[in-house]
Amino acid sequence: STLLEKSRKPDTVKLGNNISRSLESVEEILGSVLAISRLDTTSHKLSISGFPLQRLFDQIEIEFLPMAQEKKLDFRLVPTSLWVKSDPAYMRRLLQNLVSNAIKYTNEGKVLVGCRRSGSEVTLIVADTGIGISEDDEDTIFKEFERLDAGARLAPGLGLGLSIVDRISKALGHGVSVRSVPGKGTLFSIRAPRTMAEYKRLRK
Repeated sequence: STLLEKSRKPDTVKLGNNISRSLESVEEILGSVLAISRLDTTSHKLSISGFPLQRLFDQIEIEFLPMAQEKKLDFRLVPTSLWVKSDPAYMRRLLQNLVSNAIKYTNEGKVLVGCRRSGSEVTLIVADTGIGISEDDEDTIFKEFERLDAGARLAPGLGLGLSIVDRISKALGHGVSVRSVPGKGTLFSIRAPRTMAEYKRLRK
């Protein structure tokens, strides 16, 4: 960052940008490997509790709004009063990966994050107007280090984001599904238990 701020030479700026991108890639790799190793550790315990989804949505908005604005995308998070029963840290990582992918593979249009009540469950939705996924590839995207040709051409990546989503959802017992139309967009859904226990306690 200091190199980019102080340099005026094109070659130095190019070098600084390359270094910055390399460091971001290393950070992404380390974060992904750490997340996988924690999930693979049998001694690791989940911290399940009831918490408001709006708190999670606020964090996601702060983190990803600048990235969406840089690509001139319409990034929307629909406000909610619903509470969910899950591990807050892992639920955040799960949503981070889905939103990051949605922005990464959408060149124009919008990315929408929201949720709806489904009986005793809450269904979280991450939808985009990006490149989409063919029905034949819907199982492939959740495999480690697997990247589709269209996605690889559009943006750099490791092929770990959705495999982590799959691992986290299985560890939490949350269902994850995908619906997509190539060239028109993708919608990921996460189903988690709904709870009002914490809300009622705070109201007393």
